[in-house]
Order: sequence, then C-alpha cells, then structure tokens
Amino acid sequence: MDTMRPSRSLLLTALVALIPAGCGDDAATGPETITISAQANPAQQFDIVTAGGELRTTVLDGGGARTWLTLGDFNDEWDAALTLSGTTLTSTPVEASRPVRHYALALEGSLMTLTSNDATWDFTLSGAEGVAANQVIVFVRQ
Repeated sequence: MDTMRPSRSLLLTALVALIPAGCGDDAATGPETITISAQANPAQQFDIVTAGGELRTTVLDGGGARTWLTLGDFNDEWDAALTLSGTTLTSTPVEASRPVRHYALALEGSLMTLTSNDATWDFTLSGAEGVAANQVIVFVRQ
C-alpha cells in the first residue's frame, strides 16, 4: 500500500477546492496575485491582475486542468495533466510545444501559492522573446 496516497489525495482535494475559487461570478475578485518577476532582476515585475488580466484554471476529473489567460488583446488557453509529488505540482501540457511547469505548492489558510522558477516572460509586452522569470500565482478561496 502506498503510504503517500492519502496525503496526495488530500492535497489534490485542497487544490481542487482552492483553484475553482478564483473562477466565481463577475463579482468575485479571482486570484489576488499573479506576478511574474525576472530572475536576473527581481525588481522587474509584472502583475497580470493589476494590469487588467485574468487567469482562470479549472481542475478536471482525473487530474487534468484547463487554464485561460487573458491580458488586453492577448487570449490563450491550454489543457494540462497535473501531478503532485510532495509539495511539487507538475503541470504537463497536452500540447508538446508548451513547456512542462514545476510549481512549489504552499497552502496557508485560504491561500494557495504556486511558485515556478522555470518560467519566461516578455516584460515589454512587445512580442519579444521572454526572459527567465519566476512566476508566483496566489489563489484565494472565496
């Protein structure tokens, strides 16, 4: 018997409970913070929510997830398989052209924070190639 299974199930249940919390009705505030900051220059940051963007994620049966990102005229959506090992959440996109993301997952009260150190971001929003960045996503239970 796998002794890690109950704790994984519990954490995935918490993940399922918290992620949809950011996807309520129009009155809901959604995720409080989705920040991308450059690894080489931590002072260089971009907060998607403050910039008028929105990130929505729905966890599907079987450990899958669908994510939508909207920022100005930019819209993107993708499906991924989610796996949890300890406090590392791995998002493996269905599309092979998208990178696999590894997030450190932390739960504290009504907050779930996902931190990835292997992201890239175009801080100029000009379509330039992205630079190495840290990604922090904070979901707030509502």
